[in-house]
Amino acid sequence: MTERRPLPRAIQQGPISVARALELGVSPGRLNASDLQAPFRGVRMPASMVPEPLQRARALATILSNGQFFSHQTAALIWGMPLPWSLQNDGILHVSAFRPQHPPRRIGVVGHVIAPGTVITQEWLGLPVTAPASTWTELATVLTLYELVAVGDYLLRGVETSPPNAQRPVYTPLATGTGLKAAVDRTPRAGTAKLRKALERVREGVESPRETVLRLTLIEWGLPEPEINKEIYSDAGEFLGRVDLCYPGFKVIVEYDGEQHRENRYQFDRDIDRIAKLEENGWRVIRVRHALLQRNPGEVVRRVRVALSQRGWVPVAAN
Repeated sequence: MTERRPLPRAIQQGPISVARALELGVSPGRLNASDLQAPFRGVRMPASMVPEPLQRARALATILSNGQFFSHQTAALIWGMPLPWSLQNDGILHVSAFRPQHPPRRIGVVGHVIAPGTVITQEWLGLPVTAPASTWTELATVLTLYELVAVGDYLLRGVETSPPNAQRPVYTPLATGTGLKAAVDRTPRAGTAKLRKALERVREGVESPRETVLRLTLIEWGLPEPEINKEIYSDAGEFLGRVDLCYPGFKVIVEYDGEQHRENRYQFDRDIDRIAKLEENGWRVIRVRHALLQRNPGEVVRRVRVALSQRGWVPVAAN
């Protein structure tokens, strides 16, 4: 049996266009060997690589023309935006081009033709992509209002850029509130009304999409807007903890109780100690499980409303 010729490092490490592989001296026959796969016509990558969405985008990027760029849900995945599972795993890549250019026509690719000046593009992770704020506006037609706000919250928080040995995570925002508004103003399209509603509800400092859903649920059901990820101290100045949502004036805390806290014994024990200290210092702590928030949001709101009322909160009468 003839031994296969070793592949250039460029192919071993990731997707490459067939044209580039031929330039590197790889024969057409070698490109059809079983240790390579063809995620798209004109592209090769190691057969051992799992063609998950980001890897498929990298593969397609090797044959994109100048002026073609990733957009919509694909851009959101590249930026790490929180999307519903169904959109993360639908296997579709979205590629846009400014008129009069055209997006590629390939199986598994949805093309969009966009009017010049309506979105901003840039490079991220080596890929041509719509800028974060522009991507956010493109999601309006496929996300619910709560999901759209969660993505906006994520953009204001941004990506972690902590230096080594940092005591606390450091984040660099991917967008600002002003930038999101400018993107909405710049791109009139279906979903603009939803975008404007979402823009009013986006907040800085949110650490997870489920915190967003919890906050919005409380507000939409008539409770006052809570403060986000506030640091709590005792009267003597002792740091008691950083909490998801709270009403400082009534000393009521609302915590999203994620499953990871129960699966991690160390974190679980820390949470118990932290809540005990908070309660010793006069705080009422309401823990909300994901299943209850999903199944019966009214019950979550009732528990928080009762706690606030017991601490002196009086609902504002509707006009």
